[in-house]
Amino acid sequence: MKTAFIVSAAFLLLVGCASAPPALPDPTRQIDPDPFQVKADKEVFGLRVDLYRNERRGAGTTDLSGGNSTSSVPIIDAWDYALTGIDAGSGLFLDTNGNLAVDLVRLYDIKPPFHIEETVAGLVPYKISYLFHGSTFQRTGGATDLPDQTVALSGDGFAVSTQQSKSSIYPDSNTLVYALGGFHLTSKVVLKQVSPERVELQGILGNASYIVRNEYEVDLTNKFKLEDSGKVLTITLGGAMLGNGAAYRYVKTLEGCWFADPKGNTHEISLVDNTITVSKNGKVEKTYKILPTD
Repeated sequence: MKTAFIVSAAFLLLVGCASAPPALPDPTRQIDPDPFQVKADKEVFGLRVDLYRNERRGAGTTDLSGGNSTSSVPIIDAWDYALTGIDAGSGLFLDTNGNLAVDLVRLYDIKPPFHIEETVAGLVPYKISYLFHGSTFQRTGGATDLPDQTVALSGDGFAVSTQQSKSSIYPDSNTLVYALGGFHLTSKVVLKQVSPERVELQGILGNASYIVRNEYEVDLTNKFKLEDSGKVLTITLGGAMLGNGAAYRYVKTLEGCWFADPKGNTHEISLVDNTITVSKNGKVEKTYKILPTD
Protein backbone atom coordinates (compact mmCIF):
# COMPACT_ATOMS: atom_id res chain seq x y z
CA MET A 1 0.00 0.00 0.00
CA LYS A 2 1.34 3.41 -0.97
CA THR A 3 0.63 6.61 0.88
CA ALA A 4 1.83 10.14 0.39
CA PHE A 5 2.72 12.90 2.81
CA ILE A 6 3.81 16.28 1.46
CA VAL A 7 5.32 18.81 3.82
CA SER A 8 5.97 22.56 3.67
CA ALA A 9 9.55 23.65 4.41
CA ALA A 10 10.90 27.18 4.04
CA PHE A 11 14.28 27.77 2.37
CA LEU A 12 14.68 24.15 1.23
CA LEU A 13 18.19 22.94 0.40
CA LEU A 14 18.38 20.17 -2.16
CA VAL A 15 20.94 17.43 -1.54
CA GLY A 16 22.31 14.65 -3.70
CA CYS A 17 20.97 11.16 -3.91
CA ALA A 18 23.07 8.10 -3.14
CA SER A 19 23.72 5.76 -6.07
CA ALA A 20 22.75 2.61 -4.17
CA PRO A 21 20.46 2.48 -1.15
CA PRO A 22 21.94 0.99 2.03
CA ALA A 23 20.56 -2.21 3.46
CA LEU A 24 17.52 -1.92 5.71
CA PRO A 25 17.48 -3.25 9.30
CA ASP A 26 16.72 -6.92 9.76
CA PRO A 27 12.99 -7.48 9.09
CA THR A 28 12.56 -9.06 12.52
CA ARG A 29 13.50 -5.71 14.09
CA GLN A 30 11.13 -3.61 11.97
CA ILE A 31 7.72 -2.59 13.31
CA ASP A 32 4.73 -0.91 11.69
CA PRO A 33 4.81 2.89 11.46
CA ASP A 34 2.09 4.96 13.07
CA PRO A 35 -0.87 6.14 10.98
CA PHE A 36 -0.19 9.46 9.28
CA GLN A 37 -1.62 12.51 10.99
CA VAL A 38 -1.44 16.29 11.10
CA LYS A 39 -1.60 17.40 14.71
CA ALA A 40 -0.73 20.98 15.62
CA ASP A 41 1.53 20.67 18.65
CA LYS A 42 4.48 22.09 20.55
CA GLU A 43 8.00 20.79 21.11
CA VAL A 44 9.83 22.89 23.71
CA PHE A 45 12.51 20.47 24.92
CA GLY A 46 14.89 20.23 21.95
CA LEU A 47 15.25 16.46 22.33
CA ARG A 48 15.38 16.09 18.55
CA VAL A 49 17.57 14.17 16.13
CA ASP A 50 17.64 15.96 12.79
CA LEU A 51 16.56 14.37 9.55
CA TYR A 52 16.53 17.67 7.67
CA ARG A 53 17.80 20.93 9.16
CA ASN A 54 16.72 24.02 7.28
CA GLU A 55 19.26 26.43 5.86
CA ARG A 56 20.50 29.21 8.09
CA ARG A 57 19.53 32.57 6.59
CA GLY A 58 20.97 34.77 9.29
CA ALA A 59 19.57 35.87 12.62
CA GLY A 60 19.00 39.46 13.60
CA THR A 61 16.67 41.84 15.33
CA THR A 62 13.72 43.93 14.31
CA ASP A 63 12.99 47.29 15.92
CA LEU A 64 9.64 47.93 17.54
CA SER A 65 9.30 51.68 18.06
CA GLY A 66 6.88 53.10 20.58
CA GLY A 67 6.92 56.81 21.42
CA ASN A 68 10.47 57.93 22.07
CA SER A 69 11.84 54.48 22.77
CA THR A 70 12.92 51.62 20.56
CA SER A 71 13.13 47.99 21.58
CA SER A 72 14.32 44.94 19.67
CA VAL A 73 13.18 41.33 19.49
CA PRO A 74 15.00 38.45 17.79
CA ILE A 75 13.93 37.29 14.36
CA ILE A 76 13.29 33.55 14.17
CA ASP A 77 16.15 32.05 12.19
CA ALA A 78 15.06 29.23 9.88
CA TRP A 79 17.96 27.16 11.21
CA ASP A 80 16.70 27.50 14.77
CA TYR A 81 14.16 25.10 16.15
CA ALA A 82 10.66 26.55 16.19
CA LEU A 83 8.71 25.45 19.25
CA THR A 84 5.50 24.61 17.38
CA GLY A 85 4.83 22.39 14.40
CA ILE A 86 3.17 19.22 13.17
CA ASP A 87 3.27 15.84 14.88
CA ALA A 88 3.16 13.50 11.87
CA GLY A 89 3.34 10.23 13.83
CA SER A 90 6.14 7.64 14.13
CA GLY A 91 8.21 10.12 16.16
CA LEU A 92 8.43 12.59 13.26
CA PHE A 93 8.02 16.30 14.08
CA LEU A 94 8.08 19.06 11.45
CA ASP A 95 8.48 22.47 13.06
CA THR A 96 7.17 25.70 11.58
CA ASN A 97 10.70 26.70 10.52
CA GLY A 98 10.77 23.69 8.17
CA ASN A 99 13.07 21.51 10.32
CA LEU A 100 12.16 17.81 10.21
CA ALA A 101 13.38 15.66 13.10
CA VAL A 102 12.85 12.56 15.16
CA ASP A 103 11.46 13.78 18.48
CA LEU A 104 12.76 11.43 21.16
CA VAL A 105 9.95 12.36 23.56
CA ARG A 106 7.37 11.24 21.00
CA LEU A 107 9.34 8.26 19.74
CA TYR A 108 9.71 6.79 23.23
CA ASP A 109 6.60 8.37 24.82
CA ILE A 110 8.69 10.00 27.56
CA LYS A 111 6.52 11.53 30.27
CA PRO A 112 7.43 14.17 32.88
CA PRO A 113 9.02 14.33 35.29
CA PHE A 114 12.26 13.37 33.60
CA HIS A 115 15.98 14.07 33.78
CA ILE A 116 18.01 13.27 30.67
CA GLU A 117 21.72 13.89 30.17
CA GLU A 118 22.98 14.09 26.58
CA THR A 119 26.65 13.45 25.80
CA VAL A 120 27.78 14.72 22.41
CA ALA A 121 30.84 12.94 20.97
CA GLY A 122 33.72 14.72 19.23
CA LEU A 123 37.19 16.07 19.88
CA VAL A 124 35.79 17.96 22.85
CA PRO A 125 32.73 16.04 24.11
CA TYR A 126 30.17 18.03 26.04
CA LYS A 127 26.99 17.37 27.99
CA ILE A 128 23.49 18.84 27.85
CA SER A 129 21.04 18.48 30.73
CA TYR A 130 17.27 18.26 30.23
CA LEU A 131 15.38 18.46 33.52
CA PHE A 132 11.60 18.61 33.77
CA HIS A 133 10.35 18.70 37.35
CA GLY A 134 7.08 20.08 38.66
CA SER A 135 5.98 22.92 36.38
CA THR A 136 9.45 23.89 35.14
CA PHE A 137 11.72 22.54 32.42
CA GLN A 138 15.38 23.56 32.20
CA ARG A 139 17.92 22.82 29.47
CA THR A 140 21.57 23.70 30.08
CA GLY A 141 24.87 23.15 28.29
CA GLY A 142 23.71 23.18 24.66
CA ALA A 143 25.93 26.02 23.37
CA THR A 144 24.86 28.23 20.43
CA ASP A 145 22.59 25.97 18.40
CA LEU A 146 20.72 24.68 21.46
CA PRO A 147 20.94 27.51 24.00
CA ASP A 148 20.12 27.23 27.67
CA GLN A 149 16.37 27.43 28.07
CA THR A 150 13.77 27.60 30.81
CA VAL A 151 10.13 26.71 30.25
CA ALA A 152 7.49 27.57 32.84
CA LEU A 153 4.07 25.92 32.60
CA SER A 154 1.07 28.03 33.59
CA GLY A 155 -2.30 26.42 32.95
CA ASP A 156 -2.33 25.46 29.27
CA GLY A 157 0.37 27.98 28.39
CA PHE A 158 4.17 27.87 28.26
CA ALA A 159 6.56 30.76 28.89
CA VAL A 160 9.94 30.11 27.28
CA SER A 161 13.10 32.04 28.14
CA THR A 162 16.65 31.98 26.79
CA GLN A 163 19.42 34.53 27.24
CA GLN A 164 18.55 36.03 23.84
CA SER A 165 14.76 35.88 23.76
CA LYS A 166 11.46 35.32 25.46
CA SER A 167 8.50 33.63 23.83
CA SER A 168 5.23 32.01 24.73
CA ILE A 169 3.00 29.24 23.47
CA TYR A 170 -0.65 29.21 24.33
CA PRO A 171 -3.92 27.77 23.01
CA ASP A 172 -6.59 30.13 21.77
CA SER A 173 -9.84 28.39 20.81
CA ASN A 174 -8.80 25.89 18.12
CA THR A 175 -5.42 27.52 17.49
CA LEU A 176 -1.93 27.15 18.92
CA VAL A 177 -0.09 30.48 19.09
CA TYR A 178 3.69 30.81 19.23
CA ALA A 179 4.52 34.45 20.12
CA LEU A 180 8.17 35.45 19.95
CA GLY A 181 8.93 37.98 22.66
CA GLY A 182 5.60 37.79 24.49
CA PHE A 183 1.85 37.97 24.12
CA HIS A 184 1.83 41.64 23.04
CA LEU A 185 4.05 41.28 19.96
CA THR A 186 2.88 40.84 16.39
CA SER A 187 5.66 38.34 15.62
CA LYS A 188 3.44 35.29 15.92
CA VAL A 189 3.13 31.87 14.36
CA VAL A 190 -0.43 30.55 14.48
CA LEU A 191 -1.39 26.93 13.85
CA LYS A 192 -5.12 26.48 13.42
CA GLN A 193 -6.48 22.95 13.82
CA VAL A 194 -9.43 23.42 11.48
CA SER A 195 -10.36 19.74 11.83
CA PRO A 196 -8.54 16.49 12.66
CA GLU A 197 -7.72 16.35 8.93
CA ARG A 198 -6.54 19.94 8.39
CA VAL A 199 -4.14 22.41 10.00
CA GLU A 200 -3.56 25.90 8.64
CA LEU A 201 -0.41 27.89 9.37
CA GLN A 202 -0.07 31.65 9.44
CA GLY A 203 3.44 32.75 10.37
CA ILE A 204 6.33 35.08 9.75
CA LEU A 205 7.90 32.58 7.33
CA GLY A 206 4.73 32.25 5.25
CA ASN A 207 1.46 30.35 5.14
CA ALA A 208 0.80 26.67 4.51
CA SER A 209 -1.93 24.06 4.81
CA TYR A 210 -1.47 20.58 6.28
CA ILE A 211 -4.27 18.40 4.92
CA VAL A 212 -5.19 14.75 5.40
CA ARG A 213 -6.73 13.86 2.02
CA ASN A 214 -7.75 10.38 3.11
CA GLU A 215 -6.54 7.60 5.37
CA TYR A 216 -3.37 7.19 3.33
CA GLU A 217 -2.48 10.62 2.00
CA VAL A 218 -1.49 13.93 3.57
CA ASP A 219 -0.51 17.14 1.73
CA LEU A 220 1.55 20.03 3.07
CA THR A 221 2.29 21.80 -0.24
CA ASN A 222 4.92 20.15 -2.42
CA LYS A 223 8.17 20.42 -0.46
CA PHE A 224 8.30 17.00 1.20
CA LYS A 225 6.67 13.78 0.14
CA LEU A 226 6.37 10.75 2.36
CA GLU A 227 5.37 7.36 0.97
CA ASP A 228 4.54 4.22 2.91
CA SER A 229 5.90 0.97 1.50
CA GLY A 230 4.88 -1.46 4.19
CA LYS A 231 7.19 -0.87 7.14
CA VAL A 232 9.44 1.57 5.22
CA LEU A 233 8.62 5.27 4.92
CA THR A 234 10.28 7.18 2.08
CA ILE A 235 10.63 10.93 2.60
CA THR A 236 11.45 12.72 -0.65
CA LEU A 237 12.81 16.26 -0.61
CA GLY A 238 11.35 18.70 -3.09
CA GLY A 239 8.38 16.71 -4.29
CA ALA A 240 7.30 15.91 -7.80
CA MET A 241 7.02 19.53 -9.01
CA LEU A 242 10.68 20.23 -8.25
CA GLY A 243 11.81 16.97 -9.85
CA ASN A 244 14.15 16.19 -6.98
CA GLY A 245 14.84 12.55 -6.17
CA ALA A 246 16.80 13.04 -2.94
CA ALA A 247 15.13 10.85 -0.35
CA TYR A 248 15.32 9.43 3.16
CA ARG A 249 14.12 5.98 4.12
CA TYR A 250 12.74 5.71 7.63
CA VAL A 251 11.93 2.57 9.62
CA LYS A 252 10.58 2.19 13.15
CA THR A 253 12.37 -0.60 15.01
CA LEU A 254 11.94 -2.49 18.24
CA GLU A 255 14.66 -0.31 19.79
CA GLY A 256 13.66 3.01 18.22
CA CYS A 257 14.19 3.88 14.56
CA TRP A 258 16.59 3.73 11.62
CA PHE A 259 16.92 6.06 8.66
CA ALA A 260 19.16 6.54 5.64
CA ASP A 261 19.82 10.05 4.32
CA PRO A 262 20.07 11.10 0.65
CA LYS A 263 23.88 10.80 0.75
CA GLY A 264 23.68 7.13 1.70
CA ASN A 265 24.59 7.56 5.38
CA THR A 266 22.69 5.38 7.83
CA HIS A 267 21.46 6.63 11.20
CA GLU A 268 20.11 4.60 14.07
CA ILE A 269 18.41 5.56 17.34
CA SER A 270 18.11 2.82 19.94
CA LEU A 271 17.11 2.58 23.60
CA VAL A 272 18.87 -0.02 25.75
CA ASP A 273 19.09 0.01 29.56
CA ASN A 274 17.86 3.60 29.99
CA THR A 275 20.34 4.95 27.44
CA ILE A 276 19.33 6.25 24.01
CA THR A 277 22.18 5.95 21.50
CA VAL A 278 22.33 7.90 18.22
CA SER A 279 24.73 6.48 15.65
CA LYS A 280 25.78 7.43 12.13
CA ASN A 281 27.27 4.72 9.91
CA GLY A 282 27.77 2.60 13.03
CA LYS A 283 29.68 5.32 14.91
CA VAL A 284 28.14 6.77 18.08
CA GLU A 285 27.44 10.50 17.73
CA LYS A 286 25.58 11.12 20.99
CA THR A 287 23.88 9.37 23.86
CA TYR A 288 20.97 10.33 26.10
CA LYS A 289 21.04 8.80 29.56
CA ILE A 290 17.68 8.74 31.34
CA LEU A 291 18.47 9.51 34.99
CA PRO A 292 16.40 9.05 38.16
CA THR A 293 14.30 12.08 39.09
CA ASP A 294 14.20 11.41 42.86
